[in-house]
Amino acid sequence: MFEFHLLRNKKNTCLNGRSKDKGAQRLQKWEYRVVDLIKEIEKKSARTEEIQGRWLSASDVEEVLNKLGLEGWELVNIHFILDREEPLVVGIFKRPQ
Repeated sequence: MFEFHLLRNKKNTCLNGRSKDKGAQRLQKWEYRVVDLIKEIEKKSARTEEIQGRWLSASDVEEVLNKLGLEGWELVNIHFILDREEPLVVGIFKRPQ
């Protein structure tokens, strides 16, 4: 015979994240932001002509990501679209509403 036991924490929450208490079943609402990372870096830099036509450095990207992180944004996905005349690097961010 097979027995299955759900583990619960002190808040009476099952492993699947659902609470046994009816009042605690609110879903987190999120705010989303889509950012063209190359444009963000160009805005912050006086050396725009140096950014165009070269790959971004890690420090360039870190600076923008850290700025957004301080505003409460969390990077959830990044897209590189390279089959264009100008490459596009898009970050998708979220934060609780």
